[in-house]
Amino acid sequence: MQDQQQLENEDLDDNVTEFSAEQNKLRDAYVQERTYLEVVEIELNRSKIILIDEQGRKKRVPILSEH
Repeated sequence: MQDQQQLENEDLDDNVTEFSAEQNKLRDAYVQERTYLEVVEIELNRSKIILIDEQGRKKRVPILSEH
């Protein structure tokens, strides 16, 4: 039983790879930007879009019907 567990641990060690500093930096940047994108999408969903014509009049653009 102990030999089997030791073999499993060795197999796990073979699958573990150390990431370089560049890979860690890229991963961290990706996660940060993905989080930022989620925030932007939420804010866009809450926003009201208004067009301003040449005379400066505001025109509301209904994209989704509000309940």
